[in-house]
Amino acid sequence: MSTDDTLSVHLRELKAARAEFEHQLRRFGDAAERNGGVLGASEADVKRLKKNIADIDREIAEIEGRQK
Repeated sequence: MSTDDTLSVHLRELKAARAEFEHQLRRFGDAAERNGGVLGASEADVKRLKKNIADIDREIAEIEGRQK
């Protein structure tokens, strides 16, 4: 497997992980809306998900920059 193939696979995995984290954030938001604004998840969970998304975005940008 070439380096480009490896980067492409890694990029797909990162994007899938990002989508899963975003989905979880939406689920937390939906649950909070149903509960009258009370967030079911802890604030630490939400911060962790947002940090993970930001970290993934940086890594995606780095990989996409190398592929150009």
